[in-house]
Amino acid sequence: MLRLCQIAKVVQCVAPIDINGGAVQAANVNMAKYDHVSFVIGIGNLAGDTIITMNWAATSLAAGTVMGFSYYESTTHAALVSVVDTVLTTVGVGGYTPANATEDNICIVVEVDASEILALSATSTYVGMRFSNPAAACLVSCVAICRVARYEANPALMPNPIAA
Repeated sequence: MLRLCQIAKVVQCVAPIDINGGAVQAANVNMAKYDHVSFVIGIGNLAGDTIITMNWAATSLAAGTVMGFSYYESTTHAALVSVVDTVLTTVGVGGYTPANATEDNICIVVEVDASEILALSATSTYVGMRFSNPAAACLVSCVAICRVARYEANPALMPNPIAA
């Protein structure tokens, strides 16, 4: 049986952080190296409204251009356990705003295929998540799971998805 790290590259794009006081741009993933990425977003205590958007850009740290995206979300909102259990939802460039105080402790999975990014630009192949400043306490983390490497290799040799 193959393990996750043998078939995918796992990247911590945003370490757990309180984004009160400033927007956070997650590290962007280079879709020229992988066919699919799943961004797994954890949001803890949500005391203000944060807007989650997706950007495509020319580099791993650029803010880039806002684009629409599709996601799954947990609806359990328990403090320690959150199970993703919704149907796929699509939002436009305005992004997604979890409801303040009612959507605490959620897990969101954003799915992106390389074809979606390459259809927008042949040169700006990076994609990443952005979290706006909620002006209140808001704990966020984001992990990218990059699958179907363009060039297969063992985990130590798989392409670095945030390098050029």
